[in-house]
Amino acid sequence: MAEIEEATSARLNAEERGRGGLPAGELVHGVPHARFINASFARWKPQAPKSFNGTDRGAWSAVLATEICIAEVGFHLTQALAEAGGLQCCIDYAKLFASMAGEFLDLLEICTTGAEAGLTGWAGLDPLAQGAH
Repeated sequence: MAEIEEATSARLNAEERGRGGLPAGELVHGVPHARFINASFARWKPQAPKSFNGTDRGAWSAVLATEICIAEVGFHLTQALAEAGGLQCCIDYAKLFASMAGEFLDLLEICTTGAEAGLTGWAGLDPLAQGAH
């Protein structure tokens, strides 16, 4: 089983040699739980880009409120199950906490001040907005 997983794991393949537009050097190595971070960037659907990623790499998303996360995951899971032809499943999730240091773009600021910068209509920045997904 381990050999099958190794041959088919998007994360393992990306960590070893890169995948699509994601070079292996852009992934996280040598830190605890790097596999969780790398998995989020190494899995994507080229035919179905999402709000925060294109067709050649996945995205790491984080929220400040658990309720927003549940709504976002629930939306995408329901959509995937409907496309597969059934809405019956049981999935366990874990709440992960991360701390980040550095300079980051504040998407909430873009949502509130975006009009001045010509960034109106970014429904993808509000995961609860109708049609944001």
